[in-house]
Amino acid sequence: LLGLKGIPIVNGNIIRPLLSANKLEIVTFCNDNNIKFCSDLSNADNTYQRNKIRNAIIPVLEEINPAFISTMHANINHFKGAYQFYKSAVDKRLQRITQIKDVNKFIPIAALGDEQTANILLHELLYPLQFNSVQISQIIKCFGTSGSVFYSNNFRVLVDRKHVIICAKTDEKQTTQIIDKATTKLAVGDFHIDISLSKYNPEMSFNASGSTAYFDASLIEFPMQIRKWKAGDYLYPLGLTKRNSTKPGKKKVSDILTNAKVDSLAKENTYVLLSGDKIIWLVGIRQDERCKVTDKTSKLLKIKMLL
Repeated sequence: LLGLKGIPIVNGNIIRPLLSANKLEIVTFCNDNNIKFCSDLSNADNTYQRNKIRNAIIPVLEEINPAFISTMHANINHFKGAYQFYKSAVDKRLQRITQIKDVNKFIPIAALGDEQTANILLHELLYPLQFNSVQISQIIKCFGTSGSVFYSNNFRVLVDRKHVIICAKTDEKQTTQIIDKATTKLAVGDFHIDISLSKYNPEMSFNASGSTAYFDASLIEFPMQIRKWKAGDYLYPLGLTKRNSTKPGKKKVSDILTNAKVDSLAKENTYVLLSGDKIIWLVGIRQDERCKVTDKTSKLLKIKMLL
């Protein structure tokens, strides 16, 4: 409909005041009023698609239907009205179902309706962001899966199990920050971590929210490192043991994030803390068994995630 409704007479700071007049009317007016004009010679070259339509196809259509031009003017007016009605309905639906988190848009897949409706809604939402129809079809085919990412020049679309997530494209490179002392405060991504060292008291209470991790300081190797997680990362989650064994169980970070139902965008911004070459904390989610606090701990290393 957007293409069928034709070029607008007013489009931002561009105004086409003669759009409603045909060539014959303009030439006649110029001749009657002694107005000089020049013709672009390329307008007679039918190797250009627009000229082939104007010079070869439209005259044939006018032979079939002499009122072809006036009929198309009427049709275009109908298309304009239909598009305005359609666009208003689509915008209201998108406004109702779109959730804004920070500067990112989350659209629940369930709210997009059937495949045809989802195609319409996503086209109107993503086409202005320079996603093409093939990409939009591929996005819909990814519904029910997780981890697919699509790019335009300036934006990304992530398909999560429950959401289509739209965010700005970033050129952020993988960086590793070094932590060389046990008492410091460090900015990491969109949060801070606060590290402190203290004497361990067995009667102290621990924060169970996951945003604070506690380690036996004697088992920590400095300098520590913090970076975004990557494929292949693993740890030995606190409390997890091998089947029919008391030995710690090993688990991939990707599996932990999937089981925790972390959405695709949050996954991208999840960090791991390393002591030596060991991941000891999936930041804010799960810590490692190998450096845990025991009754033999004398010094406590406390690391808190601050949003």
